[in-house]
Amino acid sequence: MNTQQQEAQALSQTQAQQNGSSGESAITSLALVIPVYNEVDNVDLLHGEIRAMLDTLPEISPQVIYVNDGSKDGSVEKLEALAASYPEVVLSLIHI
Repeated sequence: MNTQQQEAQALSQTQAQQNGSSGESAITSLALVIPVYNEVDNVDLLHGEIRAMLDTLPEISPQVIYVNDGSKDGSVEKLEALAASYPEVVLSLIHI
């Protein structure tokens, strides 16, 4: 191993120690913020697509935040059901 490789390895080990890891990739957080207004017919489909995408990224720690802006079509009830069923779902209600 040459000097440049040794320096790179030492730097990598130092960074891993500072990050509290053994060099393995860290879990990354991801927050998706989804505005919702009168989308009762689309909420389940949308969340299904989001979950399918997140299932391909096991290293991601997701949070899906649905922000409802005063829907009057049953969107709130759909979102409440999602929040009760999936731990990654956060529901924020805005009443105007």
